Amino acid sequence: MATPIGNPKDISLRALEYLRTCDVIIGEEKRELQKFLKMNDIEVGAIELLNEHSTASDLKKLVTLAKEKKVALISDCGTPAFCDPGANLVAACYGSGITVTTLPGASSVMAALSLSGFELSEFVFRGFLSQKTEERAKEVKSLLKERRAIVLMDTPYRLEKLVVELSAEMPKREVFLAANTTQRDEWSFRGQIESLLPKVSGKKAEFVLVLGPL
Repeated sequence: MATPIGNPKDISLRALEYLRTCDVIIGEEKRELQKFLKMNDIEVGAIELLNEHSTASDLKKLVTLAKEKKVALISDCGTPAFCDPGANLVAACYGSGITVTTLPGASSVMAALSLSGFELSEFVFRGFLSQKTEERAKEVKSLLKERRAIVLMDTPYRLEKLVVELSAEMPKREVFLAANTTQRDEWSFRGQIESLLPKVSGKKAEFVLVLGPL
């Protein structure tokens, strides 16, 4: 189930209706989950967590709950099971014969693509590059071979680092940056990567970066 990526009003009526009838809601971080539930006046019998620290036994427990209870899986923001451990739970549920459905909504990736203005009959979702220096450098160079639009993401504090790395390899490539989308301090940029450098210097932001097609 998708949750807002910034503006708390971007939650669907259907999602709220479903959450208020759930036995269990699974989220990433306890504090964020409790904040979300309180903001939307949702009371639930139990909450569970699924994140990068979850173990195989944790996953097994969640599958058992999904068999016996009405369960919802959400992430801290946006659509779960996409670049997060939620995918493991979805796969495990299918493996156990559990019906899985979706309540679609906010997506930072689709928001950025729709704002980019690029021709997008095709695009490549590259997601997060490696944090390891040598492997990351190779991955950046590999992007030079791709002529389709490329979607990149990273943590807020690596925004400047990513732009510096890309600018060193492809300074003239057209790019679209969507930062803090739907929030009060939302901003965006479209132009050549080298021109983006001064705009991200010293900045942190939730972001999606789209390299334009060649």
